[in-house]
Amino acid sequence: MKRWMLGMVCTFATGAAMAAPIVGQVNDFEDGTTQGWGVGGPSPNPPANVADGGPGGAGDAFLRFASSGGSGAGSRLSIQNTTQWAGDYLAAGVNGISFDIANLGTTPLQIALRIEGAGGAFSSLTPLAIPADGQWRSVSLGIDDASLSSVGPTDLNATLSDVFRLRIEDGRGALVATAGIDNIRALPEPGSLALLSLAALVLRRR
Repeated sequence: MKRWMLGMVCTFATGAAMAAPIVGQVNDFEDGTTQGWGVGGPSPNPPANVADGGPGGAGDAFLRFASSGGSGAGSRLSIQNTTQWAGDYLAAGVNGISFDIANLGTTPLQIALRIEGAGGAFSSLTPLAIPADGQWRSVSLGIDDASLSSVGPTDLNATLSDVFRLRIEDGRGALVATAGIDNIRALPEPGSLALLSLAALVLRRR
């Protein structure tokens, strides 16, 4: 019975992982790179890997990103990823993104997700308020129908089936700001999480 149950869970997890490369992915920036996060073009404020001072304390790397206000390149606080975070979120069973974030500037932030794909663009309905206190916070944002608002005529299922860009940003427009981000992680649907937890329980009992 245990072998059958473990096989069923492992098959499910493997199938989900094959459906999209984002399942189980965590960007922790410990390799000294930006891990595919950028701004999409030339900017006076490109995101940078900082080797020390993340949520884990001394020796914990994180990604620093900033905006300079005004107009043009670098005016908005936004980072994007079009490589590891592209794919079929529905098939993968992903319904949220979690991360650690710190406001390193003097402007209070409103951090949101923006997901762009085959069905159009969607942004977080309720952005996260991040005060300008330099403290790291563990937060999460949903990517389901109840958590996202559309930007123009869109089809959410079509977008989540073929995401080509994920942004983490303050969507209010140009502002002077600096933030740190770490441990960007895909959150599974509750059913997927239950099966993975079951697999771990079975392994412990073997």
